[in-house]
Amino acid sequence: AMDTPSWEFYAEAAAEAVPLYRVERAKSGRSLCKAQGSARHCGAEECIAKDELRVGWLDSESGSYGGWVHLKCWRVPNRVWLGLPDPARISDSAAFARALLSMGGVLLSGLAALKPDEMRQLARFCSNSANWARRVQLKPLSHTLTSRPACTSPPSAGTAGRSAGGAGAAASASGAVVPSSSSSSLSASRKFVIPRPGKDGPANSLAGKTVVLSGIFPEVGGGTGLSLGKDKVTAMIQAFGGRVTSAISGKTDVLLVGKEPGYAKVSQAQGRGVCLISLEDARQALLGGSLEPVCRLRRTTPVHIEDFSAGGRGKGLARRL
Repeated sequence: AMDTPSWEFYAEAAAEAVPLYRVERAKSGRSLCKAQGSARHCGAEECIAKDELRVGWLDSESGSYGGWVHLKCWRVPNRVWLGLPDPARISDSAAFARALLSMGGVLLSGLAALKPDEMRQLARFCSNSANWARRVQLKPLSHTLTSRPACTSPPSAGTAGRSAGGAGAAASASGAVVPSSSSSSLSASRKFVIPRPGKDGPANSLAGKTVVLSGIFPEVGGGTGLSLGKDKVTAMIQAFGGRVTSAISGKTDVLLVGKEPGYAKVSQAQGRGVCLISLEDARQALLGGSLEPVCRLRRTTPVHIEDFSAGGRGKGLARRL
């Protein structure tokens, strides 16, 4: 029997909304291996042959995978190997394969498309601790309701010991978060559960309301790039009787702000006196049957925006609008 993964594995995995890494067969023979330093086990400027296994990482801005390397050049990150059996105690590659498959929707995508022999190849590679990246000190997860920046730098290398901090986190449900001084009734969690009309909240709670979305909603999932989470959020609003439009106008009642919203839309909404709310605000409004309490709160405690979308004015500046 394989060991239960450590709490560090679950803490690191829970911090990510979509799988950070992807394993797949190379679609062509044109992509260069991006491995560097001692991790490179191929020649300089060597391409990854078509149908050879390659591993890539998620680009948070584009929502697509890149930085492809040969499997043999991949340094298995600690986010992954923390969830693997201890190779000093377990040598069965099938146990490693099962552990990797359990990460399919959390850290590693593409596993379901691998052939059995390719899965065994991946498992054998990951079972060799010589292929593991060095251990890094895990970041303590904050217990205050603040948004972390869109592109956080990796934690600095630490000693062999693990962090003593707890694994719990109270980060916000979206990039547009409720400030820590806000009412606890609007506190957010990383896992967003979409309310159901007539069951979790009154149906037609948003009847007659026009909503515009800005930013992405990785905590909801679905879609990629600038459309991440938007289809599901749109469906949620429409299910409660609301109307979703693409542009701010005189008919707009609410701007629903996600992670890295557009500067122009936020400015237009502010100029027109449109209420800005976070995704968690919207959930609370749907549960309560009305937007009014949330909008009243937001007039005195505005939504906090950590960062705007790439290319937008104010990029990198936290603003309370």
